[in-house]
Amino acid sequence: NNQKKYIAKQLGIFLSELHRTPIGLLEKFGFKKMDWRNYWSKSHMTKILIKLQEKVFPKLTKSEVDWIEHQFSEYFKLSFNYKTTFTHSDLSTDHIFIDPKKGRLTGIIDFGDVEQDNPSLDFRGLWKYGSSFQEQVLSNYEGNIDKDFLEKYWNYIVIYMLYL
Repeated sequence: NNQKKYIAKQLGIFLSELHRTPIGLLEKFGFKKMDWRNYWSKSHMTKILIKLQEKVFPKLTKSEVDWIEHQFSEYFKLSFNYKTTFTHSDLSTDHIFIDPKKGRLTGIIDFGDVEQDNPSLDFRGLWKYGSSFQEQVLSNYEGNIDKDFLEKYWNYIVIYMLYL
């Protein structure tokens, strides 16, 4: 519907502007420059997988182990060639305020997890609105879109749940 398209456009514009924020400007306000790709890197995720294999796998069925190994295998196939940006890093349905009567975005809250990270992470919480909504937001997004942009966020969710 038109309201959903308008909200997707607003979110796309918001994320475009947020991700364009110069990292140098952020550093002036106390944000430390970090390369978060190290956290989500293949080498770090390999260490996580090894810990799971040692501590968790012995308690699981073969099919559960196979499923987890498949998730990591799919994750390792993704592109890691992206430019980090300033990200909200916790953009989810409970942090997005929408006025249902006016059919528009009225606010974004909880900037407590902001960081320099992969911009696709800000799309991960939008899955609750449906994949077509994510695609509408992305169609209004003017940031860098690398290979596997939307696929990456889904794998982050799965891997993160396993990591906890």
